[in-house]
Amino acid sequence: MADMDETKKLMQEETQQHLEQDIENLRKLETSKQILSTFRTSSFALFWLFSVVFTLFVGIQIGKFEASQDFDSLENLDTEKDDYQEYPNKIESNFTSSREIPMEAKEDLSLQPLSQPYTVETVGKQAEYEEVESDSVSSSMPEPTQMSSALGDDCEGRRIYLQKLPTVYNFKLCELVYHEDALTIWDYTCPQLNGFRNGKLEREKFPPEMVEFDGLIYDTSQFDLNSIIHYRIANSKCRVYNREKADLIYNEIFLEPLAGAYYKARGTIHGAQEEIVLLFHYLYHVMRTGKVVWPNPVNDIKKDVLAMKGNIEAIEKLPDTKQWQQCQGCDQIIVNSRIPMDFHHFTHIAGGPENMFREEEWKNIKFVAIEGFTQAEMDMFPYFHGIPYPGHIHPTNELELKRLISLLKNRRRTHKISIIGKPRRKRLPLMNHCDAMPDSDCISLSCAGPTSACRTDGAVNILNIMADSRFCYQPHGDSPTRQGFFDSIAIGCIPVVPDSTSYKGYMEYSIHHPETFTLVAPNIREALKQINDMGEEGYQKMFKTLLEVMPSILYAHEDVPFNDAVSVLFKRIGCDVSSEKGTTMLPYYCKNIEAYERSNGGV
Repeated sequence: MADMDETKKLMQEETQQHLEQDIENLRKLETSKQILSTFRTSSFALFWLFSVVFTLFVGIQIGKFEASQDFDSLENLDTEKDDYQEYPNKIESNFTSSREIPMEAKEDLSLQPLSQPYTVETVGKQAEYEEVESDSVSSSMPEPTQMSSALGDDCEGRRIYLQKLPTVYNFKLCELVYHEDALTIWDYTCPQLNGFRNGKLEREKFPPEMVEFDGLIYDTSQFDLNSIIHYRIANSKCRVYNREKADLIYNEIFLEPLAGAYYKARGTIHGAQEEIVLLFHYLYHVMRTGKVVWPNPVNDIKKDVLAMKGNIEAIEKLPDTKQWQQCQGCDQIIVNSRIPMDFHHFTHIAGGPENMFREEEWKNIKFVAIEGFTQAEMDMFPYFHGIPYPGHIHPTNELELKRLISLLKNRRRTHKISIIGKPRRKRLPLMNHCDAMPDSDCISLSCAGPTSACRTDGAVNILNIMADSRFCYQPHGDSPTRQGFFDSIAIGCIPVVPDSTSYKGYMEYSIHHPETFTLVAPNIREALKQINDMGEEGYQKMFKTLLEVMPSILYAHEDVPFNDAVSVLFKRIGCDVSSEKGTTMLPYYCKNIEAYERSNGGV
């Protein structure tokens, strides 16, 4: 009996163990089901997330492909950087703009293609094209307030639109005009992609007393104005990509190669008179209508221009833009890097200015150049407003400007006056008079010959002489103006000129009251007499005024807090345009622009 009880007890314990094991197995099974369920849910979530990411990736790639196809079809105008690189000997500066251009801005609306070329029969379809353009503007282009937020109200009245043009008007113009000779004249005639040549001069080329100016001096050509203005606008915070929102419109035409052709390629221009006239006739209608239509480029100025000849009649029928209706082109800007006389010489061998520019059509266009004259002084149209020659000093920011001013204030100037240049017929007596005087009174530097100190190390030797001088005599060059006038201001040397024609052409769009920081004397002896008569107090007064004006004649690399030559130019044009359009509320800086520029000069 006891054995039976023991056996029964063992069986109950074994049954209990099996039961507990079964319960544990059931728990494990339930846990496994939960884990499996969770895994299935997580896997589904991961699969869904992967599907979404993959779909977005494929969509983006397709969008990029379609966008690239659209962009590649923009009339093959060769206006992007990769195409520029095909141009020989272009040199990139070591300066990089801090501003990135929005991706959507690359699709410049003025270059959007039509489904078929313009002809008289297809003009009626223009309304359809304009509607598409308007939609794309509203959906993708940044508003002016967004583009200029970094400068705030400083872009008021000078939001600028860069009107792109085919490269026959700009970066390939030298090839088409000068052919194989373009390489030999590239250094001072042909456009540069960034405007500042090959950047800063090498420190090892500096004389010991100029080493402290390292980082400020560049190998800039006096004829780089067009390239610098173009570069600055392309990278400006005040640039807008909606033409209708712009206050000003800069046209991407480089007049310098054409103006220089009078001296170096007269035969080419004389043999292409019809094409040159068509170029400017077409440009007028681009400004008037805001439309650019161009055949595929064939890299030949005659064939390029004649290929669009059949379209001109159709383009003439297109309506004016609203901006053009307001003031007949008063907001349009064209830049010339050479003196106006060179361009007028060119117009006479290229078919005549009366054929290229109908004055009643072009009279409100803002033409600017490195030299200006009033309409009364120059009876040939177009009339150019003068803005500073590009010098050799280009601060990249406000700190560099302050460093420059400090260097100029502390410079020990050992010569009363200096004169630098080629000893031409009218200059030779001036240089001889200087050489006959003690160095403390006058020192000269001859720029005759390719091995002269003026050429071997760029501008640094010229600027060194100027920096050691209190006054710099600036005789007339091929015209009354010269680059040296602005280089001397930039280095703190008070310019001395033979007469007021050396500066009065800049008084509208550049400098105020130049007589307050410029001495007028017919020769070196008379200049020294005036210098001695004014004494130290008179000199310090002129030097102080010079430093106040100096920032406004410098070309900075990009938009800066102080008023450099570019910002002064577009603010003054902006004031004029606002007035001509009858704007009731002028930009704030127009009320007293002279006082505004002086107070914001960075001094």
